[in-house]
Amino acid sequence: MSGGKPSGMRSMTRTCSRPFTLLDAMVLIVAMAVGLALARHVLTYALPAPAAVLVETVPSPPPLFYERIRGAISSAVTGSALVYPSVLTLTFATLVLRLRHPRPRLARVFQQPGAVGCSAAVLSFLLALLTLTPSTLHSLGRPIFGAWMVNVWLHTSRMTGIAVASAWLTLALGGRWRPERTWVDRLGRVVSASWIAAIALEAVAVWT
Repeated sequence: MSGGKPSGMRSMTRTCSRPFTLLDAMVLIVAMAVGLALARHVLTYALPAPAAVLVETVPSPPPLFYERIRGAISSAVTGSALVYPSVLTLTFATLVLRLRHPRPRLARVFQQPGAVGCSAAVLSFLLALLTLTPSTLHSLGRPIFGAWMVNVWLHTSRMTGIAVASAWLTLALGGRWRPERTWVDRLGRVVSASWIAAIALEAVAVWT
């Protein structure tokens, strides 16, 4: 009787082996840098215009409770639009890193919720972006580019979040939900869950 591990256990050990390398760190840093660069346009749009200085300041009545709630929600939605570019670039980067070797067979990779969620998010985002092609061409190089990016976030978040949720539900109901105990699959799950959370933000934005 040999003292080695069974073949299934050896396979499981190889599957769970995904060290974090310098190249992985560089890809994620570049993805974050691109996301922050895109968020700069949204920040310019989100910053309030400087108020005019009045000679005589007239005290304004305190805002109503509903108005305070609505203002807080609007600020949260605008803040999510600042995070959105980084979520998008991290989604692409995580999918690329998941497909990079060392990795399991592709059939096994696409049974992992991280890879499935990022794949669904990327495909859904690209399809949703195609519907905004006319407004995209109109907004490039114009001052309204920041406002266009906020609209992209609100337009694509619901479609992308529903696509991720549907892909995860299909994976779970089909009995193929097989998460991997590696940083790359966990990162993919976190990024994918961010798109699902964006559905609620988009619904709140429509309400406000």
